[in-house]
Amino acid sequence: AGRDNTSGIRNTALGAASMQFNTTGEYNTAVGMQSLRDNTTGVQNTASGYRALVSNTTGNLNTASGYMALNTNTTGSANSAHGYQALLANTIGSSNVAMGARALYLNLNRSNIVAIGDSALYNNANGLGPLGPEVLEPFGYRNTAVGSKSQFLNISGYANTALGYRSLYSNGSNSNTAVGALALNLSSTGYGNSAIGSSSLALNTAGSENSALGVGALGSNSSGSSNTAVGAYAGPNAATRSNTTAIGSGASCTQGNQVRLGNAAVSNISGIVAFTASSDARFKRNIQTDVHGIDFIMKLRPVTYNFD
Repeated sequence: AGRDNTSGIRNTALGAASMQFNTTGEYNTAVGMQSLRDNTTGVQNTASGYRALVSNTTGNLNTASGYMALNTNTTGSANSAHGYQALLANTIGSSNVAMGARALYLNLNRSNIVAIGDSALYNNANGLGPLGPEVLEPFGYRNTAVGSKSQFLNISGYANTALGYRSLYSNGSNSNTAVGALALNLSSTGYGNSAIGSSSLALNTAGSENSALGVGALGSNSSGSSNTAVGAYAGPNAATRSNTTAIGSGASCTQGNQVRLGNAAVSNISGIVAFTASSDARFKRNIQTDVHGIDFIMKLRPVTYNFD
C-alpha cells in the first residue's frame, strides 16, 4: 500500500496494493485491495472497494464507492460512482454521476451524464469514440436517467431525460422526456416526445413530437406523430394516427387530424361564449364568387339524427 510514494502528502491507503504506484498525488484516500493502484499524480480522489479507481493515473476529484467502481478510469475527473461496477468502463469521461449497480456501465468517454438506478444508461456511448466537442457532435451526451434500467439501451441518443422504471428503455434518439414507470418504454427512433405518467406512450417506437400527460396516455400509439393527449388513457384508438388532440379521461380520436374533447360519458360541453369557427376573410385565400346560389341550395340535404 502506497509503496512508490515519493512526495505525495496527506494520502491514506488501506488494502493490498492500494495506491501502490502513487508518486506525487496528494489528498487521496484508498480503501480496498488495489483501489487507486495505478494513481501517480492524481489528487483528491476517494476510492472505496475492490479495484475501485484501480486504473486511475492523473484523474482528479473522483469518488468511487463499490466493487470495481470506475475501474477503467485513467484521466477522467470529477466523476462520482456509487455501486457495483458503476461507471466501470469509463476512461476519460468527466463530471458524470452514476448511482446503482452497473449504472453507466459501458460509458467510455462521455461527460456530464447522470444515471441513478440499477443499470441506468447501461449502454450509453458504447462503442462511440471521442468524436469531437459535445456542442458539435452531441451523440451520447446530455442524458439524464433516474430509475432501474432507464435508458438501458441508449447508445448515441442525446438530450434525453428519463425518470422511472424502464423509462425510455429502448431509446436511441434525441430530445425525449419520459416521467413514469414504463413511459416511452419501447421508443427507439422517435424524437422530441414528452410522456408524463405511468405507461404513457409505452408502445411508441418511431412516433415523434408527441405529448402525453396521464397514466396510459397515448398508450396505443406506435408510429403516429404530432399527437397530444391529456388525461388518463387519452389518445387515438389506433397506432398510426397523427396530428390528433384528445383532452379528457379516455378521450379517443378515431382518425388523424381530429380533436376530441371528453369521453362517451360526457353529456355537456359548454363555455361562457359560443364556439367560433375561423370563418373570417383574414384567414382565407383565393376567394372566388363562382358558386351558383340556387344550385348550391338544391344540393343541401337536411337531416335529423341521434348521436351514438
